[in-house]
Amino acid sequence: MASNAGGVHFPGMDEVRRELAARLDRALSSARSLRERVDEIDRKLRDTPDPPAPGRPSDEEVARFRKFILGYAWTPAWRPVIDRIDRGELTWRQVAESGISGMPDPGIAAAFASSSTLPPPNTEQLAEIGALRPEQPAGHETRHDADPGTASEPTPKDSGAGRFFDIDDDDQWWYDNRHR
Repeated sequence: MASNAGGVHFPGMDEVRRELAARLDRALSSARSLRERVDEIDRKLRDTPDPPAPGRPSDEEVARFRKFILGYAWTPAWRPVIDRIDRGELTWRQVAESGISGMPDPGIAAAFASSSTLPPPNTEQLAEIGALRPEQPAGHETRHDADPGTASEPTPKDSGAGRFFDIDDDDQWWYDNRHR
């Protein structure tokens, strides 16, 4: 078979070159479009905050937790923990997640234990300090036992501790978040 390097021309060679060039142009165009789409997805991912890992509080929940501790559940045992936060040794997220980590910090555990002796706040107190979920109006909670086919009526709720982690049973929140 003769090579085209020496100037030999085969019948149909121009048509094959045009077809090859067209296929190459389509492939490059597809690659450019794909690259643009990947870049767009990368931008969206960078601009979208990561959802919290399952079982981990969101940034909003950590903020409500902080408000709850500072506004209601603060006891003298919290002073060393808050001092560590102020010095940058801890973050509020680390404190909120301390029971999840499996390696409880003795100072944080003592602070939580001291707060667990306080009576649970009512929803008005939680609303006053800003520790309620935004969609939850003060003094009312959506009934979870209502028939799915009927509209649920808000019912008064006299206890609200633990609402910042979306757990309806106050004792269960403290139990689930105790230091092991």
